[in-house]
Amino acid sequence: MLKRSVKLVSAIICLLIFPVLFIYADSTPMLSANGDAPAAWLSAKPGSATFTHDLRVIIATPATTDPSSVTVTLSFDGEAAPKTVSYTLSGLTLYKTVKAGKTTYKVDEDSSVRILTVKALADGSYTTLSLRLEQNGKTIYQSTQTAANLETVADLKLTPWDGSLTDWMAALPDSRSLAEITIPGTHDSGATVNLLGGLFVQSKCQNLSIADQLNSGVRFLDIRLKLESGKLNVYHGIVSQNLNLDQVLSDCKAFLAAHPGETILLSIRDEAESDSADFANAIATAINQDSSMWYITNRMPKLGEARGKIVLLRRYPHASIGYNCWDGWSSDIFTTNTGSRVQDFFKVGSNNNTNLENKWNKIVSMANEAAQTDKTFCINFTSGYTGTANITSVSNYINPKLTEYFKTLPQGGYGTYPIDFITPEIASALIATNFPG
Repeated sequence: MLKRSVKLVSAIICLLIFPVLFIYADSTPMLSANGDAPAAWLSAKPGSATFTHDLRVIIATPATTDPSSVTVTLSFDGEAAPKTVSYTLSGLTLYKTVKAGKTTYKVDEDSSVRILTVKALADGSYTTLSLRLEQNGKTIYQSTQTAANLETVADLKLTPWDGSLTDWMAALPDSRSLAEITIPGTHDSGATVNLLGGLFVQSKCQNLSIADQLNSGVRFLDIRLKLESGKLNVYHGIVSQNLNLDQVLSDCKAFLAAHPGETILLSIRDEAESDSADFANAIATAINQDSSMWYITNRMPKLGEARGKIVLLRRYPHASIGYNCWDGWSSDIFTTNTGSRVQDFFKVGSNNNTNLENKWNKIVSMANEAAQTDKTFCINFTSGYTGTANITSVSNYINPKLTEYFKTLPQGGYGTYPIDFITPEIASALIATNFPG
């Protein structure tokens, strides 16, 4: 295993002059014995009696390659092909690990692996299949193989996500909109303090600090602020959380510096509901201190636009920056003025299973809607309270159901989830739906 890994890394380093290195993952080694490359390989899985093929091309890409400039084309029998398909490299899923047989292969940390999988590509009437690689319109690699050579089922297991909670977004394509990703988040992210220990009224919503939330996979933060003597302090209702915006941003920037492939959606709300332009001006001042770290356009970006940045979701008036979540915000299930869909049914009612199940059904309804409308940004709050302010009664009921529910879901984009008392296990279950099972 070590020898093969060293050989793979060495080959990639030696081939930095080539835009892309193709390698084969089957029962044969990924690189030839003498290390000659680049080499193009395909694995094919025979389908029906007409020999319909599922095809895979495995592409290891050096860090110097611009994936948006590279096109992969598969064609059959030249121009007379029954079907020809082309893909841009940046549109393919990124993988961290490829397993072939009993051997696990990885590329070095400065490279990535992309997999092109095409199901039922051709009906078997062809004799040759050609693979062509172009960069900026210029052919940089081409190979042709006979159909007979493709009739082998590759013992190939694809692991696009290696379980990392700190770098999971880095394994997704740049072309993926944030609206198309399942994103674990936290509701009242800075609320770790209970008034009088929560004896009468609960205000605590999280056990993890902001830094620990980010390291646990959270990428949506719900920050509620009050402007006091020029400082933006974190509150939940009337309860100060002994935290301010500067501290929150410090944690966010430190995380993104260490994990530049990620992004953080930061929802900011005026908890005092002051309707004051002073609040908006204070937020603008904080952003201008390091504006290069922010994405403040009023649209949901693609991941490639947002990597390494904080995406502002604005829940306060008197401003035009950020993705507008202020106009049209309501409760229950609703549509904002910018077209986002939100489930924020937080007044659950008395503490009984009927009311709690009603909340759960609304969560499932929004999850189903998000999966069907992947271009619409959906925020699905799992949080709420029963009685006057019993927060844990809801989270204790919802969180286990949420974890098990997501473990059963197929790959898809199910929206963004602000969650009370999130754990790495909950976040992991949500993140996994972004990748092939």
